[in-house]
Amino acid sequence: MGMMYYSELLLRSLILYAEKNATFEFMFRVLLREKLPQREKMEFLSPELTHHAELFDVEGEALILEPKDTPSAIRRARWLLARLDEECLPGSTRTRTILIEWTEQQHRAPNENPKQIVVGIIVVAIPGITMGKFHLKKKMSLIIRSDLVRSPTLELQEECIRASFDVFQRAVLLARGNMKKLEPEIADWFFNKREFVFHEGTSAQLREIRALLVRLGIPHSASEKDGMISVLAISPVLDSDRISSEFGTQQLNI
Repeated sequence: MGMMYYSELLLRSLILYAEKNATFEFMFRVLLREKLPQREKMEFLSPELTHHAELFDVEGEALILEPKDTPSAIRRARWLLARLDEECLPGSTRTRTILIEWTEQQHRAPNENPKQIVVGIIVVAIPGITMGKFHLKKKMSLIIRSDLVRSPTLELQEECIRASFDVFQRAVLLARGNMKKLEPEIADWFFNKREFVFHEGTSAQLREIRALLVRLGIPHSASEKDGMISVLAISPVLDSDRISSEFGTQQLNI
């Protein structure tokens, strides 16, 4: 798969989670009926994208951003649908088309129990009411080049600060300057303790990680020194617990 819009990756992560979680799938459909009424559906369909099964082959790279739980998935879904409605995300038309096509292809499974799903929804929260009070302790990941970890300097600290601020600044631009429209994960990080998780990685690892982030459109910022990446800051949307397992970096106890 080639370059992907960030909005598309977020949608694919939600579709992936919906395929595994009946409660979220049901709530996702409720949100979609609210945001994508029947009379508007055909307006956004692009003929070249319809009826392509590969659009829904999401098991691969979307796994990197798969939500950890149903409340997280609901918050992401609400944010993504609102931004798609505003058409402020790159690739909004394509992402919305994929979303509509996926919605059209869904069929209730024969063994699905609506009563169990409704109970699950009540336990999780009612969107728009209790979900606004739900907060996760999100952390921003900073990957530092291994040779620089051995001899930390004030300059390295400043690079970490600049890179992390740049990630946040990009999130603010994505929200068009409206702090209430910040992506849920970055909002949780910013309005709480703004904690960091530090990792170290080789120059080759940093290059590979950055290339993947660029290809998938995941928000990040890189600082370079001596023609090589020295610090890589990654948006809290990519859970800090997944960094080591996904990229083979070593978490630092600092």
